[in-house]
Amino acid sequence: TLSDLFKLALGLLFAGAAFLSNYYGKLSLPEQIANDEKMERLFSLAKNELAAHAGDAAYRHAVLRQLATAHIEETVSWYHFNSKNAPELLIG
Repeated sequence: TLSDLFKLALGLLFAGAAFLSNYYGKLSLPEQIANDEKMERLFSLAKNELAAHAGDAAYRHAVLRQLATAHIEETVSWYHFNSKNAPELLIG
């Protein structure tokens, strides 16, 4: 019935939220915010550099390469942190 489906959906939603909050919550919120702000600044700077040097293909390529390198380093750092902190399911 509709009521049973609703209860099942809410139960699955709660279980997923409990799992994800425990897994992703291991990285402190201030650190997550700092990482996101750093990447936002890098992308903004790269956007300005690309716009300022629209005619210089070699410079634009170098800017994109540096941006990609920074993004990869950030992703590797995130992966390394999370690989040491395997997900757990703690309810209670």
